[in-house]
Amino acid sequence: MSSNLQTLFNIINNYVGMVLLSMGFCFGACGWFAFPLLAVLTAFGAYTGSLIVECYRTLERGGETVPSYAKIGEQAFGSAGKWLVVASSIVETFFALVSMNIITWKNATLLMPAIRSRVVVGACILLSLPTNWLRNFSVLSFLSAFGLLCIVLICVVIGYELTSTPLGARGYEDEPREWLVMGGVPMATSIMLAGLTGHVSLPPMYAAMRQPSDFHATLGCSFALMLVLYGLVGVCGYALYGEASSILITEDMSRAAAGMI
Repeated sequence: MSSNLQTLFNIINNYVGMVLLSMGFCFGACGWFAFPLLAVLTAFGAYTGSLIVECYRTLERGGETVPSYAKIGEQAFGSAGKWLVVASSIVETFFALVSMNIITWKNATLLMPAIRSRVVVGACILLSLPTNWLRNFSVLSFLSAFGLLCIVLICVVIGYELTSTPLGARGYEDEPREWLVMGGVPMATSIMLAGLTGHVSLPPMYAAMRQPSDFHATLGCSFALMLVLYGLVGVCGYALYGEASSILITEDMSRAAAGMI
């Protein structure tokens, strides 16, 4: 069974992925308005996640021995709802994995430009394969803690980039910093929502908790930390690169004269 802290690690690791590196692009797309937009979407994600777990608890109280995301759909819309949830969950997870793999490979090739891209992609796949056999959330939490450490490291590096790079050396000082760019709001919203999808994993995490009654508080803390992480990268990325921010901030940092990468 997982402790509250282990569950918090698992939740953050479940949601915060490579979309973190695109937050600067989101801010560049719609301006400083991106931060209140991110706050609203994060609160919405936390609220809907709590609702899903409440549905799970309702099934549990009704005598369902193995409540699941699919059972919630079945309870709401019958057999059609069950298969709709199963199919949509598989499609969501599949395309999320594809997107994350592409971004991982792209960043790995940035770090190792001298190695052929096919070799880098193959190595990334081989390194990630053992994690597919993990079935215990307590064990997974140790990997999640490592993932969270990497996320914090990314934030530290980006923050250092902002504070240490001289203004004249950035090359982006002429880029405007707008309060609101309406045309970029839909794009920014879609990317932010991609970084807040992962609700399908919440019922199993709730079921694996040592103290399930603490789940809602743990979920709230997790989403609050996600807002801080996403917001920090977005603000620093926008302050550094303005509207010229790339879809991945690592690309901007690799091109910067004083970059750490």
